[in-house]
Amino acid sequence: MEKYGPMATINTGVLGTILGIKIVVSQYMRDDISAAGVYDGTASQYTGLLLVNKSRFFVGQRRPIVVKAQADLPAQDRFLLASYQRKTFVAMPQSATERSVVYGIKAAL
Repeated sequence: MEKYGPMATINTGVLGTILGIKIVVSQYMRDDISAAGVYDGTASQYTGLLLVNKSRFFVGQRRPIVVKAQADLPAQDRFLLASYQRKTFVAMPQSATERSVVYGIKAAL
């Protein structure tokens, strides 16, 4: 608290940022990979990291939300409801020099 001030994790609940990029910890990133960035069963001293430019991705809508209602049994005062929607996750077109996702290897534990 004395070193980071009001932006300390204990106050905000956020780990912080590196050059303005939020840090998100994931249990799905391996922490037992080799220096080549792969799990080989012997080396286990490195981990990987992902840098993602979220502004390069968007969610498209293929169909709007549809809600259907149907009366249940005649003796009961209730309805059966069902809804569905189709979406797609798409990256924006980019040139050969742009990067949307970068995978870093050989990050020491």
